[in-house]
This record gives sequence, C-alpha cells and structure tokens, in this order.
Amino acid sequence: MNLNTFKYLFSEGLRNVFQNKKTTIASLIITCFTMIIFGVFFIATGNIEKTSDQLTSKQGMEVFLNELDEKNTIRVENSIKLIDGIGQVKYKSKDQALEEAKERFKDTPAMLAGYDENNKLPASFLVSISNLDDSNRIKNELSQIEGVDEVQSKDFVIQVSSYISKVVKVITMVILVFSIIGSVLIISNTIKITVHSRGKEISIMKYVGATNAFIRIPFLVQGALTGLVSAIISTIIIGIVYRFAINSINNSILSSLATVSPQDMIIKLFLIFLGLGIGIGIVGSYISMKKYLKV
Repeated sequence: MNLNTFKYLFSEGLRNVFQNKKTTIASLIITCFTMIIFGVFFIATGNIEKTSDQLTSKQGMEVFLNELDEKNTIRVENSIKLIDGIGQVKYKSKDQALEEAKERFKDTPAMLAGYDENNKLPASFLVSISNLDDSNRIKNELSQIEGVDEVQSKDFVIQVSSYISKVVKVITMVILVFSIIGSVLIISNTIKITVHSRGKEISIMKYVGATNAFIRIPFLVQGALTGLVSAIISTIIIGIVYRFAINSINNSILSSLATVSPQDMIIKLFLIFLGLGIGIGIVGSYISMKKYLKV
C-alpha cells in the first residue's frame, strides 16, 4: 500500500466519523462510560492489593520462645530465616514485651503486679511474610522449630483485605467482559448506519473490482478513531478524579494507607484503554461490514 492510498483510506475513515455526528457522539459517550466504570474497579483493585501487601509486611506472625539462652535464640532466628516466604525477622526481648504490656494495660496496672521482679512474659520474634497464601504452611514450619513455644498469626485484617481484593477482581473482570461486548455492539451499530448510508457506493466499488480490504479499511479506521478518542477522554476524566481522591486521602486520617501513585495508575489505565478502545473499534467495524461485502 503506497502513501497516497493510505492517506485516501485514512481520510475516508475520518470522513465517516463526522458523517453521522449524533451516532458518533452517542457511541463515544457510552464507550467512555463503560471504560470509566471499568477504570474505577481497576483502580480499586490496584489500591486494595497494595494496601494488602502493606498489611502483610506489617502484621505477619509472632513466634513466642521457651526460656532459651543466647546461643539457642540465635539458632531459632537462623532457622526462621531459612523458611521460604519469610520476610523480616525482628527480635523482641522479655523486657521489651513487658514495656509493651505496661503501655497496653496502663489503665489497669494491677494486671502486671510483680512482673518487674519476676517477668513471666516470653521473648519472641516478629515475623513478616511475603505472601498471605503461604501463611498456614509458614505457621506449621515455625511451630516445628525446637525452642518455639507458640506461634500467633496476626493476619485477620490481611485475610479480610485479601478476600475483598479477590471479590473486586472478579467484579472488575465481569465488568470488563460486559464493557467489551457492549462497546463492540455500540460501535458496530454506529458504523452500520454509516455503511448503510454508503451502501450504493460500496456496491459500485465491489463491482469495479475493489477488494474487501480496500473497502473495509476506512470503516476500521472509523472504529479505531472512535475507540482512541474514547480512551483519551476516559483517561483524562479518571486521571482528574483519581488525583483529587488521592489528595483527599493524603490529607485525611487515611493518609497511612498504601496507594498507587496517580502517575503510575494513569499510565497503566491509558495503555489498557488504548488497547481496549482501538481493539473494540476494529472488531465492531469488522462485524458491521460483513453483510455489506457479500455482493
């Protein structure tokens, strides 16, 4: 295909976009709406996952020890570090445990009466885990280490956030599927109107020997342009709203939550929208042309 032919086909596709302005605008609005809905759930999934990862690294497990000398304490620490999936390992002495208990029960000091002379609280290791799915295995392996008295898991909050993340992922995928189907149908119907209005012209082109590809390309360009513009508009709207939401979170009591930076999220979304928009436009155009190319 030479440059002049390409320019002609592209200009024809651009002409198609403006030929039926009302249907094109309707198509853009609905496609943008479906992209924005998908984008909201995509952003929610990304931020929930990041928060879950943050909670996983902070919560983890606490490994309580029997009365051990320094040599055996180091042995237990080395054994913990050898377990696959273990992140950070931090030692908490009996004295540190007592200080934390005093702070926790500062309103009822009688509960710790006599502990200063005879500290019965055990030393422990605070252990973070890399993947929540490995928590049961890691807990079992920790319990089997000689010198370990008890392992307490602190992953309830993580499990809840992980469950929410999985639910949102499923919802996002369902929305994506319906968005794609709906957008394909919308763009397909929009292009059908354009094709119908040029039906006689297409028939003449077929009879004089124009190939299906030559006739189809302008309509594929129309669909791709519709998808491209939808992607740009959707990204701008989502970007503005997401930046506002992040600024609000950072200036509120939720500022400690881990969030995906607006720049990273907007770039990801634009690439997804771009692929979806152009792909949906091309597929919708291809489907709408089938009937009219059978001459």
